[in-house]
Amino acid sequence: MRLNILVTHGCSAIKMNFQTIKCFAKAAAFGNKFVYQTIPRMLTLWLDLGEYKKTAEHALFNKINDAVANSIDSVPVYKV
Repeated sequence: MRLNILVTHGCSAIKMNFQTIKCFAKAAAFGNKFVYQTIPRMLTLWLDLGEYKKTAEHALFNKINDAVANSIDSVPVYKV
């Protein structure tokens, strides 16, 4: 039900999720305290967005994929 809101509200919801994923990626790269909460939440948002065809075809979804890919490269291995 939660993601139906994302599909119906369109661009603003995807923009908000993009900013959230960017902040989670930055938090995972620089902080140690909440890494076990940050990475699962970021991955859940990312995977839930890709589940629906309408959001997966949006132009911002490519930027979200890039943010997740960059976070994989920037997060030290001992945190994962």
